[in-house]
Amino acid sequence: MKHTFTSTRLCIVRVALFSWLALIVSVASAQVATATYTLDNVIMHNDYTGHRGDNDLQMTGTFTWAYDVGDFENGDGTFSELFIPWLAPSDYDLLTISFDIGKSIEFTRGGISGHDAGIDVILFFEQALTPTGSTLIDLDKSKFDIGGNGFIKGYFTDGSISSVPIPDGDVDGDGLVDVADLLIAMQILNGQYIPTQAEQNRWDVAPLVNGSPQPDGQNTLGDYVVLQQKVIGQLNF
Repeated sequence: MKHTFTSTRLCIVRVALFSWLALIVSVASAQVATATYTLDNVIMHNDYTGHRGDNDLQMTGTFTWAYDVGDFENGDGTFSELFIPWLAPSDYDLLTISFDIGKSIEFTRGGISGHDAGIDVILFFEQALTPTGSTLIDLDKSKFDIGGNGFIKGYFTDGSISSVPIPDGDVDGDGLVDVADLLIAMQILNGQYIPTQAEQNRWDVAPLVNGSPQPDGQNTLGDYVVLQQKVIGQLNF
């Protein structure tokens, strides 16, 4: 009876272990990519002529867009850096950021007092963003209203959203060259993962000429060795 119980328990453990491993393989095999963008020369003009101080200030920021390959529009955006003129430090914690990656980004916050009608800053794009493409800000549509009291309200006079180039060796496209890229490269070499063309291009880092990658259109063990040296800090390109 004791032997039967032990065997049954081992069987359950094995099933759980196999299920866990299958989940890890499934997650690791998902073709997830990340694109990074910056707000370039985005200038906000405050209409209120009685405002004390500069009426033209620059909004800055950097955000990433994580998406499943083949489904760019239905991803998730996250700002790693953000500065909006005239906002207090506490305002940022309360902001809601809504992405429509093909059309706009909107920053909102509800009013927090009887004299505060909240924040609404919206950037419309002239063209839809793509994984490697940039766009100008649509100056006719983009606008802002901070505080709702008419003192900080206006439009944009310049600006674009620019794609940040992906570094050599960044297989997953998250802006970093790290162990995650090595794992994907090893899976590709072992035939455990079928890469996209973009992923193949990103880790085509061999041979090196004068310390810089010279892609040869192939993904081999040589590319993996160069990538490994980059990750552990033996190479800097």
